Amino acid sequence: MRNRRLRSGIARKIAGVFIAFGAVAFCVYTWYLGGIMTVSESYRVEDVSIYNTIYMLAAGDNIKQGFNPRDVYLTGIDVMLVNTSEESTGDIVVQILDMWGDTIGEGRRSLSEIPAGIYVNVPVKAELDLTVSEEFQVCIFSEGADTAPGALLVSSEEDNEDNNSLCYYNEEQVWDNGLVVGYCYGTPKFVGYEYQEKDIIWITAAKIAAAVLVGIALIYIVQVIRIGQIRAILYDLRIYVQLTAIGGIVALFFFTAIFCKTDTGNKIPAWAFGMLFLFLFPFLWSVYLYVKAAKERTCKKTEQIGVDVYTILICIASVLIRLPMFTHQQRWDGGVYYATLMSARENFDFTFESVWNYFRLANHPTFSYTFFMLMGEFLAPAKVTGVLWVTLILTECALICIYRMLLSYARKNLHDNYTADISDTIISGNFLVYKCRLYTGSVCDFLNVCGIQGTEDINGLLDSGSAAQ
Repeated sequence: MRNRRLRSGIARKIAGVFIAFGAVAFCVYTWYLGGIMTVSESYRVEDVSIYNTIYMLAAGDNIKQGFNPRDVYLTGIDVMLVNTSEESTGDIVVQILDMWGDTIGEGRRSLSEIPAGIYVNVPVKAELDLTVSEEFQVCIFSEGADTAPGALLVSSEEDNEDNNSLCYYNEEQVWDNGLVVGYCYGTPKFVGYEYQEKDIIWITAAKIAAAVLVGIALIYIVQVIRIGQIRAILYDLRIYVQLTAIGGIVALFFFTAIFCKTDTGNKIPAWAFGMLFLFLFPFLWSVYLYVKAAKERTCKKTEQIGVDVYTILICIASVLIRLPMFTHQQRWDGGVYYATLMSARENFDFTFESVWNYFRLANHPTFSYTFFMLMGEFLAPAKVTGVLWVTLILTECALICIYRMLLSYARKNLHDNYTADISDTIISGNFLVYKCRLYTGSVCDFLNVCGIQGTEDINGLLDSGSAAQ
């Protein structure tokens, strides 16, 4: 027995060393990746001729320009527009299309940030694989602009050498002219953190902190947790029922995200499809444990959850109150939040960076809120209806849970002569007298103003209220 314990202790120490080494290696690798920046080089015509043609980009208009890529990784498009100012509204949208017209990259920039007649870079990330597509196009159009911007076209003699002869305005070819644009190609290089963006620095720090915490937790589990404790967790049905519910919610999020991103042409990583089955293992294990407990008659009987008339009334009242809001337009703070929520939907690409940068609505720590609201936004893009439905469902769930919490408290704390109809007691004012005991501190503050001092006076007041009932 002593030799077995000795061998077990040595094995735990060796496992702890390997875990610590793996955590340190991961932190170093993460630090190295965080210091990598894409160094871009732009190819464009610096001196644009005064003999040019202006094509206006009103709602529904677009310009497509074919080009021959110099490199594989495109990091942005330099655009030159006219008829723009700081008061302009809307965005200029730049898309990279393959030979079949499918979008392989998209970027946008506010028209108010684009001075007239000056090159401005619109970030676009696209991988140009010549083995898949022989031709590529850049498509430019405006969205939500009160005043239509204009794009410049110059003759083929003064055109960018990367452009080919295929230029279209609203699907009609423009002969002997090319779009004034620049192509930015990039290569990733390690440059350190001196010029790195703050968001990337914070993301890297968060990853390293998470790796350290996970390493510490694993070392603690290996050194302290015993086999019996692990077995108890493994065969606890309640844990896996909860994990099934959590996994189902996560799977629903990825289902809606994949459903939304399928038509955009963006690449969906293979692991995202695997997340759809995240709940499957805890669900099957829960079924196994339940069947096993039923056969062995060790399954504990739980209180049956019924639906009484008051639950239905609460849900109906909540629905009737919120339904008129479906026709309202989001304004003020709600409008700001919904605009940033649409941005989160557009920029979500199944990466940690997109979650960190865009799930913080209006720079608030709203990660969980965004997680739930995006399910509705993915199903109904740019329509507030989906978000309102998610809000309504969460509201109903919260009200039912709060009602059942109050019901459970009433059953445990009310006197016997009031337990005949607990629901009536909760709905009536009687329950408020007993519920005040949970908030003695707050009641003290209120009653001190009224001249009633101390907790004993409050309890005496509550008891007298009970007797009066």
